[in-house]
Amino acid sequence: MRRVQGYFEALDGSHRTTLVTLEVARTPEERARGLMNRARLTPSTGMLFVFDDHAQHSMWMKNTFIPLDVLWVADSGRVVGRTALTPLDPTSRRSPVPVRYAVELAQGWYAANARGPHRLRLVREDL
Repeated sequence: MRRVQGYFEALDGSHRTTLVTLEVARTPEERARGLMNRARLTPSTGMLFVFDDHAQHSMWMKNTFIPLDVLWVADSGRVVGRTALTPLDPTSRRSPVPVRYAVELAQGWYAANARGPHRLRLVREDL
């Protein structure tokens, strides 16, 4: 699966997080599989979901054993919402507004590393 690196930058440019490495889920099959059946997620890693359209999208935790946060990301890269996801919870969680992207990270990583409004910036692709 393709990977990218990026960081979250404060909207006012005052700071940014350390680099994160994200697997990219572009196809319907990759998005449906997501981070299922993984026992752990190393720090500063996760998954970037690229949707075909700008709309409200949903995520669930079927066969996902790791507590995650999903960050809902607009076309501009701005993080427009965060939802905590509970392992193995089959309930669909919907983005608060239409988005083009979602990022799943270990639960708590974003809150610990990014204070205030941020945007996602990708800096390296095809690792």
